[in-house]
Amino acid sequence: MAIELRHLRFFVSAAEHGSFRKAGTALDLSQSAISRGIADLEDQIGASLFTGTLGACHRPMPVNASYAEPVKP
Repeated sequence: MAIELRHLRFFVSAAEHGSFRKAGTALDLSQSAISRGIADLEDQIGASLFTGTLGACHRPMPVNASYAEPVKP
């Protein structure tokens, strides 16, 4: 399965906004759509992209924060 551009957009938006809910609002999607997309991306790359727990603010894992910059539009 190839990495989808929309999943990278979800990642960048969540990293910028600090939450999946706010990322969903910014992209006109539900929080659950963002969560599923990020989970798919994590499965594809074999690594967790964010810290945090359900309902908590999510931050990119320190090693992954640098990946958000190159994929910004």
